[in-house]
Amino acid sequence: MKRIERVILDNCVLIEAAQGNPTAGQIIEQVLKKKIRMVMTPRMMGEFDAALNKPKVKEKLTENGLEAVVCALYTALIIDGSNYRERMKFGGVIDDEGDLKFAAAAQRFGLPLVTNDSDLLNPARELKRRGVHVISMWEFAK
Repeated sequence: MKRIERVILDNCVLIEAAQGNPTAGQIIEQVLKKKIRMVMTPRMMGEFDAALNKPKVKEKLTENGLEAVVCALYTALIIDGSNYRERMKFGGVIDDEGDLKFAAAAQRFGLPLVTNDSDLLNPARELKRRGVHVISMWEFAK
């Protein structure tokens, strides 16, 4: 039996899928087909909920995209983790608190972080050196 790869999908991948982005949608489709397993923490779920309720995000949502993301979230493996001490390991490396939660979870659980966020993809951030394997959503969707 083939092992299902576990990944952390950054909020931007989920939001872009809900807005109909075809590349992000392909990744969500892989989750729904059980080819990959999305891993989240309760705090990451809270970040997604907050992002989804922003007016600029809401106005671009598509019914099919949002439905696919919600279905994918129901299949997610929810792991409790990512506490304050773990997030502090990154110090000044990441500016955004939301990015910090996702990167810390990826570091803690040794899982790849799939994103479209330039703050996380920027090689100057040296996340790889800190044990975080960051993959662009385009590279991951290949």
